[in-house]
Amino acid sequence: MARIIQQVARVLNVEPAEAELVWPKDHSAVHSICIGAAHYLAATGIDLTSIMHSGGWNDPKMPRCYTRDLAAQESGMARMLRAPKFSRAP
Repeated sequence: MARIIQQVARVLNVEPAEAELVWPKDHSAVHSICIGAAHYLAATGIDLTSIMHSGGWNDPKMPRCYTRDLAAQESGMARMLRAPKFSRAP
């Protein structure tokens, strides 16, 4: 996967229109794709075990870390504050 991403970055930078690179080299990291994939899988309701399988993780620590913002949005406190009882103005 890393080689594919690097090749795409090289192709996009073959003839840059200006001094700036079309696809900055630091944005061609596979790590970013893994984080994004874990985030989008979790956002669509895919369970942690399936996310781990998709990303090749044996330990749930990393996918949990990558999806912690989504987890916070679904925490008990967040759900309570969205409940009709709390969403009305006093």
